[in-house]
This record gives sequence, C-alpha cells and structure tokens, in this order.
Amino acid sequence: MQFALGRSLSGMEWAAGIPGTVGGGVVMNAGTRLGDMQDVLAAVDLVTPYGKRKRIEASMLSFLYRKTILPKGIVVGAWLQLRSAAKGAIQSVTKEYLQYRKATQPLTLPNAGSVFKNPTGDSAGRLIEAAGLKGLRVGGAEVSSKHANFIVNRGAATAEQVLMLVQKVREQVARKFGVRLQLEWKVIG
Repeated sequence: MQFALGRSLSGMEWAAGIPGTVGGGVVMNAGTRLGDMQDVLAAVDLVTPYGKRKRIEASMLSFLYRKTILPKGIVVGAWLQLRSAAKGAIQSVTKEYLQYRKATQPLTLPNAGSVFKNPTGDSAGRLIEAAGLKGLRVGGAEVSSKHANFIVNRGAATAEQVLMLVQKVREQVARKFGVRLQLEWKVIG
C-alpha cells in the first residue's frame, strides 16, 4: 500500500492494515469490503514443484471468496494493475478505512486477521458474538471482545491453543446455528 501511495497509484486502498504478504494475498484473494486482490491482479509469477518459473495472466485464473484457484507452486511475484490518482484522494480513502478498522478490529493486540470466512448472507463475527463467545479463552488465545471473528494473543498463546479455540468456536456456532464456519486462514503443519 505504501509503495502505491508513494507513486500516486490507486487500487490498493482496501489493503491498508491487512497483515501478510503479496503472495499470500494472491493465494487467498485477500480483501475487505472495499475490494480484493482479483480487482487489481494482472498476472502471477510462480515456481512449479519442478522448479520451473511460470507467469499466468489473471484472466486465466478463477477467483472465489478468499481463494484463488492456482496451479501447484509457490507465488514469487505478482503484477498489479493500478491507476493514477491524486495522492491526497488515496490518503483520504486509506485514512478513513484505517480509522474504521481501528474502531472495529483488535489491531493493538497480536492476531492473524479474520479467522473465518463469512457464510453466504451472514457474518462470521455476528454468529460468534450471538453464540456468546466473545472473551472465550484457551490459554493465552482469546476470541476478541472487540470483533468476534478475531483471535488475539493475550500473552503467550501457542498455535495449539489458538487451534483449540478455533475448534471450540466452530463447534459452538454449529451447535447453536447449524452453520459450519470455514477457516479464512491457511494452516500449515
């Protein structure tokens, strides 16, 4: 985002404050209510499992909610199609959105962003909150009291504790509402 802003390029304002990398953003079709990666992606450069570098035009890819259908490999580059705009206009949209995020998300505590994808026609955060799970803890991992679709680290939370809390949230939301929440995160290992 800062790179684009410094060059008066618009189109990435939605990414302000999102933790992660460009490659991760491509793989997950990262986004917010303002837009997502598929809106700006022109091409992807990846290395196949056989070590071959391959460029794929975005028009050859399929995009889903928080997922891009890619061939097997590792994303090592992305070409974004941005547009020129007045730096002040870009800063204004970015500032407004960051203020919204600060007011509604637990950005002052360690977290890995939104935990669950929003089910069709609903919000994961609303379901978790309606199930009475804000503040639920496993060790140092806690369902945020500010936004229920975030798990924050209240101290020395381990990955195991976070994943145990994820499972508890899934089970309780499924029991109460019959909705099986899908992870937005990618868990490796």
